[in-house]
Amino acid sequence: ARSELLGRARSLLEASDSPLADALDLLGEAKALAGGDSVLSASPADRQTIANQIDQLVRRLVGAGNAQFDGVALFGGTRSGSPPWIERGVGVLYEGRGAGLDLGLGEASTISGHQAFGGVSRRIDLAGTVNLALGYETPITAWGAGPLGEIMVLVDGQSQIVNLSGTVTLRDLKDSLENLDLGIRVEFDAASGKAWVRNELSGVHLSISDRPGDDTASRLGIDTFATYTLLSDFNDERGVRFAQPGVDPITGSPAAQTGDDLVVTLRDGRSFVVDFANETTVQAVMNTMHAAATAAGIVVPGEFEVTLRTDGNGFIVNDGTVGAGVLSIAPVNGSWAAEDLGFIGGTLVLGSTLIGVDRAQVAVDGAFTHLLALRDAILAADGVGMKIALDGIDRAVERASAARSAAGARASRLARESDATEETTIQQQSLLSLLRDVDVAEAATRLSTLSTQLEAGLIALSRAGSLSLIRFLA
Repeated sequence: ARSELLGRARSLLEASDSPLADALDLLGEAKALAGGDSVLSASPADRQTIANQIDQLVRRLVGAGNAQFDGVALFGGTRSGSPPWIERGVGVLYEGRGAGLDLGLGEASTISGHQAFGGVSRRIDLAGTVNLALGYETPITAWGAGPLGEIMVLVDGQSQIVNLSGTVTLRDLKDSLENLDLGIRVEFDAASGKAWVRNELSGVHLSISDRPGDDTASRLGIDTFATYTLLSDFNDERGVRFAQPGVDPITGSPAAQTGDDLVVTLRDGRSFVVDFANETTVQAVMNTMHAAATAAGIVVPGEFEVTLRTDGNGFIVNDGTVGAGVLSIAPVNGSWAAEDLGFIGGTLVLGSTLIGVDRAQVAVDGAFTHLLALRDAILAADGVGMKIALDGIDRAVERASAARSAAGARASRLARESDATEETTIQQQSLLSLLRDVDVAEAATRLSTLSTQLEAGLIALSRAGSLSLIRFLA
């Protein structure tokens, strides 16, 4: 039975090589379509043609990701009976689960779609450090989150208000979020006792936030732009690019400059610079900006304050001074911090309040996301967006190549084990054949003869060992 399972697992892994090779070819075609600066200067009609071609590549990649062998979805993980990739709205949904099909051989017998193409986003941890020992039946009160109210869920700017007041257990929360049909997945890991939320819809950005006067999302630990949010999660996990003292931000070469990142100018004409250093969280950013303002003689919070939005996600910068000017935040030293933190491109209200852009949205880092981003950047003639998307496609190529290599290596190991199992089976069958065909009388005679010979040899050896010199000479 094991030999049959080894053969089946080997066949499944070998069958995944062709669709993975196709995926690599498709990603290469996308890079070729976007190659050169000529795309940016092309007419809108020509850019639309290229975008349409990328849409076709996405559909073909969905086909590769849904490849089957002998009725098994090769990239569906433990859900091997149905296609793992589904085109939904403006994105591609991943419905696979687990690391691969388990045939009881000690390791997965297929490669998961997430491993091959990237199907789910980073984790949004629920409950912080609390161990949810009861799994999905853990009451919400176990981590001090209840009673609950409302949260806001935004997918590519389209918001939905979710009422969680009737939520009692983690399973209730899971059902409430997953039934929104927005590509949200809630998972529980029995080994660690942790639970988390993920985005599994490639091509869209997800954010979850509190509502005005209601901190339910923060108490659950799923607010994607909170004081505890890591800066490394900003900008699709590219982080925030701060200026480094003595380093040219463009070339990386030594340069005579400070590490200042941005300058804040208030309505009354006063200004101050902010030098970020080793900040890692949203709270640390606010602390550094407040400290810089205080050092410049500006009163915090009366004349200047950085807070978080209560009706969405992002920073809010308030200018409490009076003057003819308007509040502004501008980069210095070539630093990208003002943009990466969402200050550039924000909305200025009445010249005194800047509502920042949400740069901590959650997206899938995968092939489909980056192909769709490349299409959108080409349509908008967005050179920066194209570069980011192409960098993402390079990562997708590395991921698919690694998955292909892993499948090949695993198939080779199974082949060696299968060969060894077959050789052992042949030897066992040969031994059984000899035992079945033996002549009992002849075997008894041979055994008696061998026993006599062995006994005589042992006696001679014993005598030789007890000889003295005199007996030997006699």
